Amino acid sequence: MNDDDYYAIIVAKNVARRLLQHPDINPRQIIGLGNALYALDRLPQATPGACCQFSIIYRQISEEFEEVRYITFLISATDFRMSLGGTNCDVHIAEDHFDQCLWEIRPDGYRDTGGVLDTIEDSCEKLLSRGASIKVVDKSTIDYTALER
Repeated sequence: MNDDDYYAIIVAKNVARRLLQHPDINPRQIIGLGNALYALDRLPQATPGACCQFSIIYRQISEEFEEVRYITFLISATDFRMSLGGTNCDVHIAEDHFDQCLWEIRPDGYRDTGGVLDTIEDSCEKLLSRGASIKVVDKSTIDYTALER
């Protein structure tokens, strides 16, 4: 891992901590974000059993148009990934979808690190200020006692 990778991890941790302060966060989401933060803190060492994805999702819907924007973070035993994407759907034209990997590193050496990291936290904050929702999917089965020996 290089300095940019560590910066990407710091960005992900800062966003997770910001989400923990959100007034609409629920207990299951708090647990999931805790698992994500634990796994992020251990990088570059993998955390067996870690599998958490957290996202900020903004939807704007009218009768003729729907816009969705999201920023997603994934941390697992085999992957650390940040991406952004969205959908524009106009009932008179068509649907346009995009998904862009901002940063991805894996223990097997795979790297996709072409994203700009400097604006991610601000982008997350802007989506939250516009009423975005928080989604946390946590399938982690981390054995904390075994890892802390």
